[in-house]
Amino acid sequence: MDLKHLADSYVDYIISELNLSSATVQIYSREIGMFISYLGDQKIAPDSITTSHIEDYIASRTKEGHLTSRTVSRIMSSLRSFFKFLQLEDVRRDNPVAVLDMPKSGHVLPKVFSNAEVDSFFDSIALGKPAGIRDRALFEVIYSCGLRISEVADLKCSDIYPGKQGAHSSIGRSISLLDT
Repeated sequence: MDLKHLADSYVDYIISELNLSSATVQIYSREIGMFISYLGDQKIAPDSITTSHIEDYIASRTKEGHLTSRTVSRIMSSLRSFFKFLQLEDVRRDNPVAVLDMPKSGHVLPKVFSNAEVDSFFDSIALGKPAGIRDRALFEVIYSCGLRISEVADLKCSDIYPGKQGAHSSIGRSISLLDT
């Protein structure tokens, strides 16, 4: 079976059997197309692909453009899925991508405001109307307790239990609203 036919069958498989989103299908299809083009250029048959071939392919893609670890992970994920399909179709007995480690993706730390920026933000809330007082109180709770917007949106007065050390919430986190 030729690679183009296998790629077309693979796309049909991920659409009908795996029910992947159209965006994922498009990305996987493009990645497999690029991989098949590489294999054709290198004259490598689908049943003879080794882990070294996969590593060489990823290295060649990296040389073309500086790929992030996230992009390399996407490439490897699409190839891993493709080789699982080849196993199901009895084209291959193994999955040469399965033994490769996925690259570690760096975690980007959130940017934080300086004290002056926080003060400026709080000062920008107009307190002349009840909505302004409400907004200021909500942002004070969000900021001082480190809550997510979704947690505050679900917060009700009945969720707050005052105590000696502040208050506790039934939202799954202990929040500290200390009396001053």
